Amino acid sequence: MSRLDIYQKRLSSGESVADIMNDMEMEFDIPMINDEAYNKKNADVMELYREVANSRDF
Repeated sequence: MSRLDIYQKRLSSGESVADIMNDMEMEFDIPMINDEAYNKKNADVMELYREVANSRDF
């Protein structure tokens, strides 16, 4: 199971979206400001990160 699969499973289990996002930011060094070069180099990470972010309830 890949690291991204673990985060996907956590999302599916209903774990706190904020906790998942914080953990992903730390593990994958996701920049606070949108960085197109990072996004291209880490497209799989950013795809899941956006999925997690878009699942938030406001």
